Amino acid sequence: MQDNWRATLRGHAAQTPRTLKLKFDEFEHGFIYRRVREGSDETDVNWSVGRVALWRNGFYLGMHFEWRVPVDDEYTFKRVVVLRACAHGSRALRAGQHTDLGVPGAR
Repeated sequence: MQDNWRATLRGHAAQTPRTLKLKFDEFEHGFIYRRVREGSDETDVNWSVGRVALWRNGFYLGMHFEWRVPVDDEYTFKRVVVLRACAHGSRALRAGQHTDLGVPGAR
């Protein structure tokens, strides 16, 4: 659904592949959710590895964490923390520093 929304904003009519199979595995700190979409199978990482939901509104999606908090019936606040290695020779951000990705309403 999110992919369809992004495509529509960019003027593309293409729809993302439908989910054919969905599974949730509970573990001590949350859930691992897995899915198979049209055009893939159970060897795809979305099924074989899955994604982690740490709690009902916190997700670890491979290279970033997301927190999604409902604001009201129409809006959801979303905070994203991206984990990236610094290029050799570059300076890492210090604690308290952040990079603004230019997302409207993000702080």
